Amino acid sequence: MKTKDESFKHNAAKDTLIYFLKKRPELIDIKEILRIGVEEQFAMCGIIWFICDITIYDETGIIKLIEVDNKHSVDEEKLEKMNIYFNVHGYYPELIEIKSDAILQNTGIPEKLYFKKLNYKTKKP
Repeated sequence: MKTKDESFKHNAAKDTLIYFLKKRPELIDIKEILRIGVEEQFAMCGIIWFICDITIYDETGIIKLIEVDNKHSVDEEKLEKMNIYFNVHGYYPELIEIKSDAILQNTGIPEKLYFKKLNYKTKKP
C-alpha cells in the first residue's frame, strides 16, 4: 500500500516485505499468518494514537507489529503511545523493526531476514 507521505523506498520495502511474509512467515518467527494489515490506525476515543507500517494477525488477533526503518528508527513518542494503547487494551503484540535495505537487498525470498525487537512496554502509568 502506498502512502503519499512516505518515500518510494519505504513503500517498496513494505510491499516487498509483505510479499516475503506471505510466502515465508517463518522469516519473522511465526508459523502462519491469518491477515496482514498495512498502515493500520490504532485509535482511542476517536483519536489516532499511532499508525503501524505492518500489522500481523493470527486467529487470536494481533501478534506482531512491524515498522520498516528507512531513515530513522521508531521514536520514543511513538513507543510511548504504543505502550499506553496496549496498556489500556491489556495485550502486548511483539514489535519489530526491519531496515528497508535489509529487505530490498534480496533478489528473491531470503532464507533469513534480520530484524530488531523493540521494547515499548513499561509499567502502567
